[in-house]
Amino acid sequence: MTRVRYTSFPGGGTFTTVLMGVMVLAGLFLIVREIPGVQIGKPQAAPPFAFVLIWLAILVLNMYVWLSRMSYTLESDGRTLRWSGSFRHGEVSVGEVKSVGVSTLSRQIATIRLSDGRSISIQIRNGFAQFVAEGIFAGRGAGFTPIGTERLPRILRGGGSGFRRLDP
Repeated sequence: MTRVRYTSFPGGGTFTTVLMGVMVLAGLFLIVREIPGVQIGKPQAAPPFAFVLIWLAILVLNMYVWLSRMSYTLESDGRTLRWSGSFRHGEVSVGEVKSVGVSTLSRQIATIRLSDGRSISIQIRNGFAQFVAEGIFAGRGAGFTPIGTERLPRILRGGGSGFRRLDP
């Protein structure tokens, strides 16, 4: 069986971790600006406290989703599906894949649902449908019906492909 890999975008987890680090620094800057008597740069009014709280809440939500829930690389040899993200990774038997579908909230995110109730979320681009066909469905054999993948070919247009065959 051929090993295949899908990468959502080059530098995925590393880029996202660095970006979230920059956002955390910006949040710390906003918090420091709220402290009475602290002046950084030109004297200006600090943003309203409610804005800072909302901004920080959105930052925490984004950190949870993009650093712990989102995967950036999928790999399969037809028997085992491996995934990795910034702070999350794992592997399961391809037989444990219950369905693969496009998110209802965003056409750019796919969810792979496993038989034990867990899910793997990943950003999608060209090459994802091919990875699903060769890396997941090919290992399932006859009788497995993909759920929610009928939209994939229509959604994925433009850009480079994240799909790679790893065996020569």
